[in-house]
Amino acid sequence: LAAAGSRGFGSLNIHRLLLLEQLDECLEFQPGLLNQTNLVSTYLSKLQPGHDTDWRNVPAAESAYLDRLWAFALRLDPVHNSLKAHVLARRLRLDHKRGVHNRQRFLEYIKLPRNMSYVRPQVLKDLANRRHLANLQANYTASTALPIVGNDEPLLRIYLGHFFKREDSYEPFQAYLSDTYLKGVFAETKILAGQGDPARWAALLTPEQYTRLQKRVDIDFLITNSTSFAPDDDVSLELEVKNVETLIVKIFELNTLNYYRDQVREVNTDVNLDGLVPNFERTLKYREPPQRKVLRKFAFPELKGRGAWVIDFIGNGKSSRVLVRKGKLRHLVRTGPAGHIFTILDESGTRIPDASIWLGGQQYSAQKNGTIQVPFSTSPGPQPLILVHNGFASFDRFSHESENYSFAAGILVDRESLLERRKARVVIRPSLSVNGTPVSVAVLEDVRLRITSTNRDGIASTREVGEIELTDAAESVHEFQVPPRLSRIDFNLTARIKNISQGKDVSLSTAQSFVVNVIDLAAKVDDIHLLRVPQGYVLESRGKSGEPRPGHAMQVVLTHRDFKSPVTLAMQTAANGRVSLGPLAQITSISATAANGTRHVWQLGSDRFNYPQSLHGLAGEVLRIPWMEPAAEAAREQISLLEIRGGQYVADRFDAVSIRNGFLEFTGLAAGDYHLLIKP
Repeated sequence: LAAAGSRGFGSLNIHRLLLLEQLDECLEFQPGLLNQTNLVSTYLSKLQPGHDTDWRNVPAAESAYLDRLWAFALRLDPVHNSLKAHVLARRLRLDHKRGVHNRQRFLEYIKLPRNMSYVRPQVLKDLANRRHLANLQANYTASTALPIVGNDEPLLRIYLGHFFKREDSYEPFQAYLSDTYLKGVFAETKILAGQGDPARWAALLTPEQYTRLQKRVDIDFLITNSTSFAPDDDVSLELEVKNVETLIVKIFELNTLNYYRDQVREVNTDVNLDGLVPNFERTLKYREPPQRKVLRKFAFPELKGRGAWVIDFIGNGKSSRVLVRKGKLRHLVRTGPAGHIFTILDESGTRIPDASIWLGGQQYSAQKNGTIQVPFSTSPGPQPLILVHNGFASFDRFSHESENYSFAAGILVDRESLLERRKARVVIRPSLSVNGTPVSVAVLEDVRLRITSTNRDGIASTREVGEIELTDAAESVHEFQVPPRLSRIDFNLTARIKNISQGKDVSLSTAQSFVVNVIDLAAKVDDIHLLRVPQGYVLESRGKSGEPRPGHAMQVVLTHRDFKSPVTLAMQTAANGRVSLGPLAQITSISATAANGTRHVWQLGSDRFNYPQSLHGLAGEVLRIPWMEPAAEAAREQISLLEIRGGQYVADRFDAVSIRNGFLEFTGLAAGDYHLLIKP
């Protein structure tokens, strides 16, 4: 970063990949980086919670996240006031929802200068403030996953109203907020709370403002109310009511199954209740003066068990409505050989064995094992789904898939066993999947193996073997006789499977070919082979019968991994038909050309193997994959394990890595996502 040609932090991709600890080290070397926008954005992205945390719906998790954001924002200069406002506004809203009103945090927030009508004019006259105004429309969502602040005046009014109920003056906030604005909120708060002489507070308002305040009708739900309840929870709601002499409370219980079937969408407060008779109704009388705002609590013992209710509060020409849910059904789905297999869970995650599903106008009931099977679709795509249990329904969606089978097999023949008129064995390891999900090969019918052999004259002969037995647990082996003068052998495995969604049989096949005895197709009588021995690599020249060919010249070309130009050598086989090459450390390829024109190229490298693209496990479970390197202990030079959140590397978890019994093991990992790099 200090180099003359550096384009600054963020110009290289590695900057975005640095861990928090590494970013802090960079700041120790170059403190000036702290206020660079690219570093700030990168740093913020590292503070996000993991995907396993539903932090938006868990106040404690969101509070911890906002604490991390604010601890970093506090280190920044005023040039980042917009970010500070972005974080503090979210924290103030969260606190209010939890019924907490932190005075010091609120003062920190209003202290940030911004171009709003409620700000004290002297604040905006200060040159330093004008240079670093907080932009409430600034969008930091990409870095923080938080929404923009927008108009924050209602938030200020809520907090000021809370403090003014307990204070006799608005002066503590006068250093940052306009006198005119504070007087209005202060007077309104005192009048609505019924504190002191109303005439005294009315003098702080214009006659028009006071008249509007008196006539205003409020039936407002507190943001601290919960609208989702467990089936056994008692339901109560708190409202602030003003200028309502008669309040009518109507309770409508919804038939969720009928609603979802008719409307095919989630129920909301916009549900049409015209002409419906409420299940319960109350009429309440109040005598408070019209300018008094009173907190009232309403209990609803009528709301029992699972269900959904709409509650209307009606008074003095105004209506406020709330939708209350008790209970929620959820589903897990996996792909089976005959369709989608659903497991229905209640709100606590407990399996419900006797639930049912409505999909596409048809009901699917649970089987004896408690799962619900839905066949594949001929019109795949997202579909609405209704989960039902004991008359209660929940709405959801899922991706309905078509029935697409994929059949493959590993087919292997030992080439050295393909001796004329001898018995050889073909080994078959089958795999069957539907929409990418493995299923048992036991569902396959009429499995047949067709063996086609072609001789050196190009004449092919085919033999078909019926009723091959395939299993998921082991390879299937078939023995066959090798025909004379063989040059190519093809294995074709076929089977049928019932496509339930289409109501017909589908043919599946997979094949593998082996070309052998290629040397017999040319006039050549010898060939070059590469062999690895304890002392390193050797090249062998052997005849058709495998006899060594001494004194044969060949040209050998070696390519080193660190050099563009290869090394060319003229070599000759010894009495045993071999050319010794040694260990060939860091050589990536060998090319050998014999005097008769025979040429082969071999790529050298580590052992070839396949690792899964992703590895899944439970938190705390030991995960393992084969370790293909010679090292007996884990070393950072070979292995990197980094935790990922929001697509960003956030922590080094190398301490969880060990090598044991030929396996790379990962122990004690918490729930989350991790990126493993095996460097060799």
